[in-house]
Amino acid sequence: MGKTSKIEWCDATWNPIMGCTPISEGCANCYAKRHIARFAGINKGYPDRPDVVQCFTHRLEQPRGWKGRKRIFVCSLSDLFHEAVPAGFVYKIFWEMALCHQHTFLVLTKRPKRAIDLACHMNAHKNICWGVSVENQARLEERWGAFCQFPSPRFLSLEPLLGPIYFDGLPTGSLIDWVIVGGESGSRARPCNPDWVRSVRDQCRAMGTPFLFKQWGEWAPESQLPYYLGDTPSGQSYFPVKEAHGERFFRMGKHKAGRELDGAEHLEFPRGLEGWPK
Repeated sequence: MGKTSKIEWCDATWNPIMGCTPISEGCANCYAKRHIARFAGINKGYPDRPDVVQCFTHRLEQPRGWKGRKRIFVCSLSDLFHEAVPAGFVYKIFWEMALCHQHTFLVLTKRPKRAIDLACHMNAHKNICWGVSVENQARLEERWGAFCQFPSPRFLSLEPLLGPIYFDGLPTGSLIDWVIVGGESGSRARPCNPDWVRSVRDQCRAMGTPFLFKQWGEWAPESQLPYYLGDTPSGQSYFPVKEAHGERFFRMGKHKAGRELDGAEHLEFPRGLEGWPK
């Protein structure tokens, strides 16, 4: 389960846990929920339902056999610190990460408070990059205190970005080592305003923080259309149109929408991760 990944900021995924439950607005159209629902009840390697959290002991040692150095996204189809995951199983996962010192493990959670309670003291090995997922300003402020307690390196994943994010007023300094931003994908995706993305990019530049823009997602802003589609697809009726956030968006899927912001791609990595490009 996992290994090679198409996610722009990692090389592989590792899912010793699968299944999750919603905790905030960003969970509404969760990719993991859709993915698990496709195979639930069909594939024995999946939970019976997306909201059933299941631990798979036989997957714990998988990274040991992966050759080379990899950036590994831990629990891409769950949340390692979900309240239904036993503390003992969390410890086993951290033990495996400590053993596989050749890899870098990207641990991303929407539940940073439980992460602090369970696992931060286990980061003696510097091959763990701690991340918190936030989708708007309210969730940033809600999770910021716990995020600040994570050991470095630490990152923020603003995906799906559902509103403007401002770091002003927060004691940032050198606390943020990396910021990832992405629009939402899937049939019920919500458009992402380019002004929100541009603002985060500019704030990262001011802080000297690496910035990675993953995708526009399902909806492409008219002002950011990929060059190969011309200035506007207005005359191409096969692209559904939506007005939102003072901008027109065209539904063309994440691949055609691309990931260019103001005509450029932004795929920056923090020191220690940039040497293993996608």
